[in-house]
Parts: sequence; C-alpha cells; structure tokens
Amino acid sequence: MNPDTVLRIGKVFETPYGGDGVDFVDQLNYQFTGGLLIIFIAVIGVRQYVDVNQMIAIFETGFLNNHF
Repeated sequence: MNPDTVLRIGKVFETPYGGDGVDFVDQLNYQFTGGLLIIFIAVIGVRQYVDVNQMIAIFETGFLNNHF
C-alpha cells in the first residue's frame, strides 16, 4: 500500500470545520455537542436505575459494616 492511498483514505474521515463564516464557537458546536449529549444521556440513565436516597440510607445505618 503506497502513501497516496493512505492519504486518500484519511480524507474520507475528515470533517470540514473551516470555510466562510465558521468561527470558534461553530467548531466547538461541531466537536462537542455529540459528546455532551452522550454524557447527559448516561447521567440521566444512571439516575433512573440507582436510587440515591437508598444508597445514602445504606451507608448511614451501617448496613455494610454489620453484614460484611
């Protein structure tokens, strides 16, 4: 495989952030919006399955110290 082929394959995955009218805020939007959405979805999903009040009660009553 020659270097030209590798460079052409790399250009397929290149995301065009530049151009007329694209500033720093637009670049941040393109780069981080997807990641932030995934993080928020994960946080909300964890909160649906883990009851924070129950976890606090387990640690306050010493349940773990008495049984393990």
